[in-house]
Amino acid sequence: MKRFLIFRTDRIGDFIASKIIIESIKSENRYNKIDIVCSKYNKKYISYYNSTNKLFILEKGNFFNYLKNIKLCRNFNYDYLILLDGKRRSLIFSFFIKSNFKILLFKRKNLSNLIAKLFSYNTFFNSEKTFQFDNFKKLLKIIKISPITKFNYYKDYKFKNKKFFNFKSFLHLHLDEKWFEGYHYNDFDYMGLNSKNINTFLFFLLQKYKKQIIITSGFKKISILEEIIKSNFIKKTNNFHHKLYKSKVIFFKNLDFRDLEQFVKKCKILIACEGAISHVSNSLNVPSVILIQKNRKQTALFWTGHMNLINRIYRSPIKNVIKQINKIKL
Repeated sequence: MKRFLIFRTDRIGDFIASKIIIESIKSENRYNKIDIVCSKYNKKYISYYNSTNKLFILEKGNFFNYLKNIKLCRNFNYDYLILLDGKRRSLIFSFFIKSNFKILLFKRKNLSNLIAKLFSYNTFFNSEKTFQFDNFKKLLKIIKISPITKFNYYKDYKFKNKKFFNFKSFLHLHLDEKWFEGYHYNDFDYMGLNSKNINTFLFFLLQKYKKQIIITSGFKKISILEEIIKSNFIKKTNNFHHKLYKSKVIFFKNLDFRDLEQFVKKCKILIACEGAISHVSNSLNVPSVILIQKNRKQTALFWTGHMNLINRIYRSPIKNVIKQINKIKL
């Protein structure tokens, strides 16, 4: 039995992407212990996986939390310490942890990389010219773990116990803040969405796929979404057994990520912007159309290039998005 400490102090999608490492470690020996240094954004989600052991939350800017978790981690002698997140605060934290083997993943040469080498860390260049999935497999070989060949992100995951009796065959359209200008990166190409062309988009999807559409949103309040909800065309509810299930388009507002997983699990097609939800759809064998930023294509492929159920289209004005989707056969 070996003990591992993995740093993943970022978000849910980053953790899901690195599940191949956790599953391969458990596959080598089911008694291996895997502790995670996580963030407030992904701690609750990680706790639903049976393959992880102890979770230590690293709160940014909280010095007392930092010291408390260092003290807790120092109770263990780790065989392997793996810094997947590349954060400087994680690197400094790791200096105080006892481990026989420490390795840092890095994407570019910087001060953290140089410091790690000075302290005799092993370093691994996480090149975006290849897929993240393949880089993780190379990392596993460095720590003498064989990557598993048949991989399931959700093998040991406790899904939320929600039942969708009334929703049988639907298209899931996830309209989070990445669709709307002013709510995400300023240098993204946006669709120029308004209440009129969103309705045009919905009518197109209804005609093309002949399926009920369920819309979900992100966590930010989007004024345009609030506007279109007022129309009679879209029915709003957060009741999973609501009598509106016969409506053509239903909007579920501000669901948590685990509810989103349930919708992805049950839908026939997912349409969304790139992010954690694309990892979910591919893991659950759901075909998807994912919008990516053209000048960040390499980054998108880095995270999702190994996924064979994703159809990537470029972010652009909604008329062009419709044309791109119309060419895709699902």
